Amino acid sequence: MTGLLFLLSGILQAQPLKLSLSIAEGTVFDLIEAIESQSDYHFTYQARELEMAIPEISINEQDLPLEGLIARLKAAYPVDFLVQGNNVAITVLEAPNPSYGTISGSILDAKTGDILIGATLYSPELQIGTISSTSGYYSLTLPEGRYNLLVQYLGYETRSLQIDLYGNLHKKVLLSPNRQDLDEVIVTHHESLNDFTRFNLSSNIVHLQNIRSYPSILSEKDVLLSIDFMPGISLNPENINGLIIRGSSDGEILTTLDKVPVYSISHSVSNLSIFNPDIVNHLTINKGGVPIQHGNKAGSAIEVITRKGNENKTEINGAISNISSRLSVEGPIFKEKLSYLFSARRGGKNFFQKSFFSPNNAHIYFYDINSKISYKINPKNDLVLSTYWGKDLSTFDIEDNHYARNQWNTNTFSLDWGRQIGSRIKYNMILFNSRYSYSFEQDSIWLAIDVYDTGLKNEFNFYIRPGSLLRFGVELSNHFFDNPIEYKRTNTLLEYKYKFNSSLEGAAYLQHERQIGKRFKIKTGGRLTAFRQFLNGNFYESYYPDMDSSQFFIDSTALKIYDFGAISPVFQLNYRLSKTASLKLGVNRSSQFIHQLSSINAEGFIYKILVPSGRGIKPLALTQFSAAYMKTSLDGRYDFSLEGYYKHAKNSIEYRDSVVSIDNNTPFRNYVRQGEGLACGLEFMVRKKEGRLQGILSYALSKSVKTIDGINQGRSFYSAQHQPHDFALNLNYRLNPSLKIAVNFILQSGRRYTLQKGNTRYERNRQKFPNYHRADIGIQYEKTHEKRFKSTWELSIFNVYNRKNAYFLFRNDRTGSNTEYLFYSLYGITPTLSWSFHFAGS
Repeated sequence: MTGLLFLLSGILQAQPLKLSLSIAEGTVFDLIEAIESQSDYHFTYQARELEMAIPEISINEQDLPLEGLIARLKAAYPVDFLVQGNNVAITVLEAPNPSYGTISGSILDAKTGDILIGATLYSPELQIGTISSTSGYYSLTLPEGRYNLLVQYLGYETRSLQIDLYGNLHKKVLLSPNRQDLDEVIVTHHESLNDFTRFNLSSNIVHLQNIRSYPSILSEKDVLLSIDFMPGISLNPENINGLIIRGSSDGEILTTLDKVPVYSISHSVSNLSIFNPDIVNHLTINKGGVPIQHGNKAGSAIEVITRKGNENKTEINGAISNISSRLSVEGPIFKEKLSYLFSARRGGKNFFQKSFFSPNNAHIYFYDINSKISYKINPKNDLVLSTYWGKDLSTFDIEDNHYARNQWNTNTFSLDWGRQIGSRIKYNMILFNSRYSYSFEQDSIWLAIDVYDTGLKNEFNFYIRPGSLLRFGVELSNHFFDNPIEYKRTNTLLEYKYKFNSSLEGAAYLQHERQIGKRFKIKTGGRLTAFRQFLNGNFYESYYPDMDSSQFFIDSTALKIYDFGAISPVFQLNYRLSKTASLKLGVNRSSQFIHQLSSINAEGFIYKILVPSGRGIKPLALTQFSAAYMKTSLDGRYDFSLEGYYKHAKNSIEYRDSVVSIDNNTPFRNYVRQGEGLACGLEFMVRKKEGRLQGILSYALSKSVKTIDGINQGRSFYSAQHQPHDFALNLNYRLNPSLKIAVNFILQSGRRYTLQKGNTRYERNRQKFPNYHRADIGIQYEKTHEKRFKSTWELSIFNVYNRKNAYFLFRNDRTGSNTEYLFYSLYGITPTLSWSFHFAGS
């Protein structure tokens, strides 16, 4: 509440004038109109200058003397009033330039020292604030003086911060988690920084406490499960197409782990991600496009940041279940200076048996290992080293000696140096490496690929002033693709032949986010990318086991260079309708130089192929228009959103109609065609985020089609990601401080596929799998044994009513032309029991 921001000087009529004023977030012109309606005064002024001098007025007073207005806010604004009879001329004075100071630092969890992303620092007096970045950093510039700032974060106690700001001030802010009393849940909602200020359109941040609040399905509080209930996102265990966001496949979705791109985000158990829930700090999902500081993909983005490790005390987390087991250890090496985090998770080879699943025999094995070391060099410099190792192996023994086998490995490494430059600039330099290897076998088909990404990122965030943030940076990365083609083996010699591609990608970006007045925010920027495929050819290796030595040869006659470039602009406008409602509009264009295609059709197990743009293959260019209406209830308990989008893709890639199988000896361009793609949709969501009962209700209506010359006779066809209806419900109810019940329900349209018989392929994606639906229930019992030890028992039933959702379609050619098509499902009704624990040292 700003109060009445108004200054009068001069001599008024002898008879005192009393006013009754009721103005909420109005303009100075609303005030003038109210005074003129209650008196004989008439005002003259320069409207533009006056609006800039007095941007907003709020007052609720009865019988207020005009002299009282003068005495109350005599020096509030640089304006003057000249009174001649009943005529009042308002003039704007030249305001003196005030001195400014900047408060900056990090907002952290008081117990663990973990960064809090999206926390708000706010000045109620000036109604100005800022939000902590993905590194927990904040910067707020204010006129010099004494302030009482509010620091807020969902699930944490609001902290009042009293400061004397004269010059620049560096301050670390610690927030403590809320302690909720079940019998009296109090929701505190401050009129500070709402969704209007949280800039990104179609973007959501899921924090650690939100992830832990979801039920354990198949024994895991999985990170991906936390976004599966959001509209426009589809990820179910039986979905062979993987993650789908607004009609984009996982090949168009960028996923980063601690700022490093990863090519596979799911374990062999499809709905278990590679992200160990015990160590995740937060997840950011950007449905409306890839943030400008990232490249590589064109559709959407998922950013996962892991915790840095408790810098004050040792903590141990672990869990055991009939699906997987995991353990994480973290703590300080030197308190508040050097900390570590280590975690490991493993799933056994034969968790999935015929009693719970379909008649096929599934052998599944996976593991992942995370490590992180965080070193605070000084208050303005820190260094973080992160690594990840993961492996998956899944085999399906079907019928009549048919089988399908997948194996993949993911490894990442990053070294992140963060430095605060002055009081307004945060700089990060990230050196990273990411490797993804994949092999697929189905009967006589064998495919394999290795992908190596190495790069360097430089990111700058410049907090110019309150409501004005400039992001800029440069990035350089190398992509190396290694495809084994064939090998020959004898007792004394093992010969390999590889096909390889090497590409270099460089980019620079600039983006400005600024607030205009009280109601508008605007974001403009662009990313310039250059891509060169500068090396491709054949590589030969001869290995002699007896001598343990190898000889290498490169076919240099195949070396060629292909260059591409792209400009990716972004524009977004936010309009604040009221304190709790906002309207957002945006458009962005992204380019993708590395294509990914999954299995040719549904008739077999999933496999992926990645290939860079080059001869005969152009980069994907995707333009997305988005609009959203966001509303939060006055008490802060409920969020409501309605969003719409339209996406147009150029050079979208698909297999040709005549392709039945592929081999690595033939150029990839011979198998594909490129054309246009279109996706559009409406998304609705209601979320209750406070109280005993919490949950999400969402629905998405969408369409996804493609038109490509040489495919489907040039006619438009549904894409494999076309799912017109997607409904999700998630409810969590806390019966008492120890007992909690969760219920899920998901209903989705069946995915599309192309039926194939012999060498004949029918109309592209004309066939449709049965609709997918299931219900899950979970019960959680949490007990604190002593101050430092807590354990939790969880019983969950996945697919309560035993729906046999199709996982893939297998074509079984038994005799001659007698072809049988078999639907295979992965999960029936699946109960799981898990025990997890948390130990905190002193």
